Formats: sequence, C-alpha cells, structure tokens
Amino acid sequence: MKKLLIFLLLSTSAFAQVNRIEPPNWWTGFKNENLQLLVHHPNIGNATPKIAYEGVSITKVHKAKSPNYLFIDLKIDKSTKPGKFNILFELDKGKKITQSYELKAKSKPSNEFIGFNSSDAIYLITPDRFANGNEANDIVKTMNETALDRTHDYKRHGGDIQGITNHIDYIKNLGFTAIWPTPVLT
Repeated sequence: MKKLLIFLLLSTSAFAQVNRIEPPNWWTGFKNENLQLLVHHPNIGNATPKIAYEGVSITKVHKAKSPNYLFIDLKIDKSTKPGKFNILFELDKGKKITQSYELKAKSKPSNEFIGFNSSDAIYLITPDRFANGNEANDIVKTMNETALDRTHDYKRHGGDIQGITNHIDYIKNLGFTAIWPTPVLT
C-alpha cells in the first residue's frame, strides 16, 4: 500500500511547540490505514515519538541522513474516532516537544466524491486575456506597465478574476465543465 505523506514543519526552537503542520489535520475512515508523517525540526532525528490515542499506532520510525528530519509511519485503524491527540517527541536529557494533531471526520465517503473523467472538458484561461470585470484594478501604480492595450499582444489587457466570474454561464454554455486559470500574478 502507498503511504500518504504529511509534512510537519516544526519550529526552530528545540523547546517550543510545533509551529506548523501541513496539512493541519488528517481524516478518519480511509481504506488505506497507513500514513507517514515527515517531521522537520532541529535535531528531531534524535527524538523518540509517542502517541497515546485509541486507534492510532506508530508502526515504524525512520531516521534520515539529516538529524533535522524524522519519518513516522502510523496506522490509523478504520474504527478510529475523530478527535485531537498529542504527538510527544522525547529528546535528549528529558526535553520534550508536544504537538496537538487532529483527525477529522470525512464529510462524505470517498466513493461519493466524483473527480475528473473523460466526460469533462476543461477550459484553460489566461485571466488577463479573458475578460475585464473590474476596471478599478486596471491601473496599478507600482507596476512598470501602467496602461492597458487590448490591441497589443504583449501588453496588459486588464482581464481579472471578476471577468471570469461574470462569464461562468458563457463557459458552461460552450460545454465546459471546469476552468483552469493560469497563475494569477498581479
């Protein structure tokens, strides 16, 4: 079974609680009960992780070449209840780091989610070139280019997210089921 990976980014202080968890939680009720946590923190590779939550168990701990990383393989039983629990990292000389982690209930079973398939048609949009829905954001004084010119291929055209929103029905009527905007940088 493939293991799922969560990045846990920990604070730089060896005595502080974890600063950040990406994603900030996980869910119960997956068919695949395995989850792998990637933990990053100064010298976390020397820590011993412990979890005391019914249905969650540590199956293996992997140390990386860098002492700042630790991989923790978890098993989350199908019967595990949603809730919060602590991950305790025991370091040298009795020092500890405790981080709260949450398992949430899924809003609906996985088999009810519908992804993309061959019946979908995705409309790729470059927002600046599509439609100008908000003229108030056309001129940005801090940009080098402060004018719009829809007749010039290499100048700003003024399209924006509001322009896409205003034309969702148009896109739908063309037969598209989803949009994919290119990155919006300004």
